[in-house]
Amino acid sequence: MDTFEIEIKETLSTMIKVEAENQCDAILKARSMYRNQEIILDSEDYNGTDITPFINSSNIQEIIENYSDNDERIVLEKILCYIGIPTNKSSLIAVEVGSSQCIVNEDYLIDIGIPDYLRSKAMDYINMFYRGELSST
Repeated sequence: MDTFEIEIKETLSTMIKVEAENQCDAILKARSMYRNQEIILDSEDYNGTDITPFINSSNIQEIIENYSDNDERIVLEKILCYIGIPTNKSSLIAVEVGSSQCIVNEDYLIDIGIPDYLRSKAMDYINMFYRGELSST
């Protein structure tokens, strides 16, 4: 049996009204109020929980470095496998990303059955591929 690192993240949020000259000043004022504990979030401000695989960015960088001599599609495939997408779907995505016949976007990932908790992270790396950022050089 394998061991997996899973991140559990709870989100608290609230809306406040801040008088200021502009939006930037309003954000600075709100940040100051929060730091000075004039605004305190508690369980009544609960907004949701995300439970996702923990993605260690140093492991991603290792994959990029270890496979940098290969086609970037292979690097993408290895990263997608690492974040938890099954090998057959990771391979399919990597092939489609390199094809001029297909645009790999969130809708495509939904169509092939990638779970919602993996889609946004997968899109981060797919977009890195499109921008040419999956090589260590």
